[in-house]
This record gives sequence, C-alpha cells and structure tokens, in this order.
Amino acid sequence: MVGAVAIARVFPLHTGLASVTAVRRVTPAMACLTLHAPAFQDPGIEQPGEILTLGWPADREPLVLPEGGWRFPAHVLGQHWRNFTVRRADPERATLDVEFFLHGDVGRASAWAEQVAVGHELGFAGPRIHWAPDPEASWNLLVADETGLPALLAILESLPAGMRAVAIAEVGNDAERRQVDIAADAEIHWVTRDGRPPGTTTALMDALRGLDLPAERGQAWGGGEALAMRDVRRHLAAEHPSVAGSMSILGYWKHRATPDDVE
Repeated sequence: MVGAVAIARVFPLHTGLASVTAVRRVTPAMACLTLHAPAFQDPGIEQPGEILTLGWPADREPLVLPEGGWRFPAHVLGQHWRNFTVRRADPERATLDVEFFLHGDVGRASAWAEQVAVGHELGFAGPRIHWAPDPEASWNLLVADETGLPALLAILESLPAGMRAVAIAEVGNDAERRQVDIAADAEIHWVTRDGRPPGTTTALMDALRGLDLPAERGQAWGGGEALAMRDVRRHLAAEHPSVAGSMSILGYWKHRATPDDVE
C-alpha cells in the first residue's frame, strides 16, 4: 500500500465464532451470507471494503481461534483461514454481510459456501482496512475480478456525489453484472471472460490499456488474481504517474500457473 491510503491498525480487533443467519444468491456465481456475532455490535469498521478473516477447522478437529494477535498454539495444524470483504455492516442487529465467489468445490471456502445453511458457524478475526480515501485525490480508479468485486462495489457506493471514478470489473459472463446505487460520477466497465476460467485471460488488462484516464492526481485500488494485479501495478506506475503516489493493488489469490514469487 502506497502513500496516503496506508493506515496502521491493530489486527485482529475481534475474534470469535459467527453464525449464519441468512443466505442469498446475488448472481449465479456470488452468494451473500449474513453473519451474526455479539462483537458485530461494534465491529470497528471505519472504511468501505474492510476485510474479515474467516476460518474453518481442520477435518474432524474443532476450530482454534488466534490468541494475542495472529498467533496459534504450536499443535494447531490444517486450519483454513481466508480474507473476505465486509459488504455491509448492521451494528443494530450485530450482523455483517460477506459475499462468496462460488467456483465449485476447489478450495474449502467455496465448497463450504456452496452448501452453507442458516445456523452454520465459522470463525472470524478482524477487521482490517484495505482501502481508505486519499484526501488529495480528485478521482478514483478501481479494478477487480470476482474476488475483489465486493470491495470495489463497497468503495464505489461510499464515494461522495460528484467524485469521479473509473471502475473495471472482470466477471465470467453477463449474468454476473451488478446494479450499483452510487452518488459518484462513475463509469463502470464490465469485462467478461465469456465463460473462460478466472485467471486465464488478459481481459482486465486489455480494458485498462484502452482507457483514457485523467491526468489529475488520483487514487488507484485493485483486487484480484496476483499476476493480473502485478501487471496492473506495473502499467499504472509506467503510464499513469498521477496515481503512483496513492496506489493499492492487491493480489487476492493465485492461479495455479502463477509463479510463487508474484504477490
């Protein structure tokens, strides 16, 4: 994270178990889960698109929560923790909405979300800021695939009236496009892979290269496959110095063909 968007904060502020109180399909490949826990009455969320780390136990083992920061007892092995965007928070009901990209049974989180039901439980730790507004930026660039889409939408919805924004959202097909209620002066470019698997095309970068971006100081945020996000960072640093001082482009996941040293 570069420049004015870098914020240090204790992690995790809260840990515990949350119960699923509602499940709904937002699109064919995206599920929204409402999670309840007493800590969510005061979750400590300050910015849109904050991250909640969710956890599942190892097979046939109870879930062990971190203690004293992000530390676990030495005997704890095989647990599965992944970061998810807080789409909405409702402190009065002590609930948070979290969206899951459903991509089959590859990965424990997606497999769990495919069959989740009201009453199921999972661990949580967080929250953590992944985006904060740069007061010196006059416009925003947002880029994401499905894994970063909930954060992209949450950021767009938070921007004030008149703030210019350019967003590129990569999805599998047209059925994954979303309606967005925003006050900002935003242009949203939906880019589809025409059914091809995520992490296997240059669709997002091709769209970015084709844009005529403002020359004024801006802020850039991105979330998606690590190799694609590396290409976004390099392109912006080389071609758009207006956002170089306020850029947070995050690798949310890795395709199996992505080298290990790509972040």
